[in-house]
Amino acid sequence: MDRCSQLETSPEHTEDMEPQDVDLTELLIEVKSSLKSIDAKIDILTNRLDQVKQRVDKHEHRLDVLENHMSNTDDSQAESEEHLLKMDNILYLIQMKNEDLEARSRRNNLRIVGWQRIQHQTNVLPFYPDFIMTVHAARCEFLPSKWLLQGTDVLYAMLYPAK
Repeated sequence: MDRCSQLETSPEHTEDMEPQDVDLTELLIEVKSSLKSIDAKIDILTNRLDQVKQRVDKHEHRLDVLENHMSNTDDSQAESEEHLLKMDNILYLIQMKNEDLEARSRRNNLRIVGWQRIQHQTNVLPFYPDFIMTVHAARCEFLPSKWLLQGTDVLYAMLYPAK
């Protein structure tokens, strides 16, 4: 057994020692108590470091979750912007189609300004110089029907010679 172990197990033997040994013994006891206090402080620091490590691990996990969420949000935003551009293009095409259809529906609504409306007359011979009187008389028989058709906006045609 070495001397330190003896001092530790039996401090009553210090009376038999020389003064120089006593100083060394006291010094060893102080060193041993200092080591114990250092060990205790190291244990405290180790516990604190473990706690800090756990907190850092939790923060790393939260950061991973947030980065994943941001990535998903960015992807979703990009998809939404792409979808919005497609919808804008479709809306533009629909508007152009609508304008075209409206323009086509107005084509039959042609108005001629500056012409006087010709009143229906029984003597319309000057308007048909190429026809003979019998054709003109046959056409005059249909004047009431023509006026009725014109009043209801029905398209009609009187072809010659009729078949």
